[in-house]
Amino acid sequence: MWRCRRGTQLMGLGTSVLAVVIIILRALWSTEVSRPSTELQLMNTTAFLNNLHHMSLEPVKTRETCQNSKVDVLIIVPSSVANYEARQAVRQSWGANLPPSWPLVFYVGATTNSSLKALLTAEANQHDDIAQDSSFHDSYSNLTLKTLSLLMWAQKFCKNATFTLKTDDDAFINIKKMHYLTVCVSEARQNTYGRERQDNSQDSAMWGTDPTTQLSKESPQKNSCNRFKPKQYVNYFINSLSHEYESYMFGGYLYNRVKADRDPHSKWYLDPKVYAGDILPPFLSGTAYIMTSNIIPHLLEEAKHRPLIELEDVYISGLVASNGLKLKLSHLEGWSRFRPWWDSPCIYKELLTAHGLSPSELSTMTKNVNDINHSVCDSFTVKLTNTLNSLLSSILPRLPTKNKS
Repeated sequence: MWRCRRGTQLMGLGTSVLAVVIIILRALWSTEVSRPSTELQLMNTTAFLNNLHHMSLEPVKTRETCQNSKVDVLIIVPSSVANYEARQAVRQSWGANLPPSWPLVFYVGATTNSSLKALLTAEANQHDDIAQDSSFHDSYSNLTLKTLSLLMWAQKFCKNATFTLKTDDDAFINIKKMHYLTVCVSEARQNTYGRERQDNSQDSAMWGTDPTTQLSKESPQKNSCNRFKPKQYVNYFINSLSHEYESYMFGGYLYNRVKADRDPHSKWYLDPKVYAGDILPPFLSGTAYIMTSNIIPHLLEEAKHRPLIELEDVYISGLVASNGLKLKLSHLEGWSRFRPWWDSPCIYKELLTAHGLSPSELSTMTKNVNDINHSVCDSFTVKLTNTLNSLLSSILPRLPTKNKS
């Protein structure tokens, strides 16, 4: 009898312990799955956009250029406060080859690190190319806030720029080919929609102007534009306020039919409450993308009606542009989301962008591309190697070694 009672007591104790363990495990699991709220998740998009520009640092010369001169391409580089070496590499590599009508701005958020604050202020005083918005903390999870902020800055202070290029601070940009692309697209916009522009007496800034006058003395030949096939990148939509046609381009590396990541532990998790579909809308890789600046106010207005998510590229180009505004996104030939497997100047010469280079690699590759004898790249062996390189890179991407910032 005693044994039975003791056994019953032990069984009861075991059940109680098991119940406690289950409760603890459930609590731990719930904590993991629920993902603690971040600054971004707690932010109201409209409130954020209406209260922007608590600017701690401003690029004065760029604002003056935007106000007093014609700007063909405004280049904004979102950068982490601590990424001094990356910014310096950009300045000394492709950033050193920019024409006067292509102002360059590094965009950062707030930091509580007093040492970094002091270093960033000294850097800004020296180079006058840093914009710091203290409305949000500078972190990977706040990339969407940073991108909305920089777009708002571009709209407020440089709205007459023909193009706006957003690119990471570890990206290689082929300035010569980018120049050709923008000139060819501007000509295609003018040739395709010029008649409508005259008939509707629309503001010329809406349609863009020929940027060849200030970009550089060298202009692309017709065969260069034929290689780009710029007409395929030019699209139009009807302005909901003016009911007039607006031509535009929004392009980069285009992703199609990507499955939404529902793993709560994943870096790319997307809450089904925000986006219920299994397949994401078309979107552009956030490593770099370019747009005609006339679509920026439409993106910002549409963003007010879209819940914020941490996936900046999916949010801006996918949920806002593609899903919300029904804009057509363009896959630009030579626009690479990553870097080639073999770092040959001959293949970089053919690219518009490549992503994931260290500061030293960025400086070296830009110099090698600028210095290369073009005839070296014309041999059959080099062309075959480039083709194989491109094929391998598309099948098995060479991932960058660090996070975006």
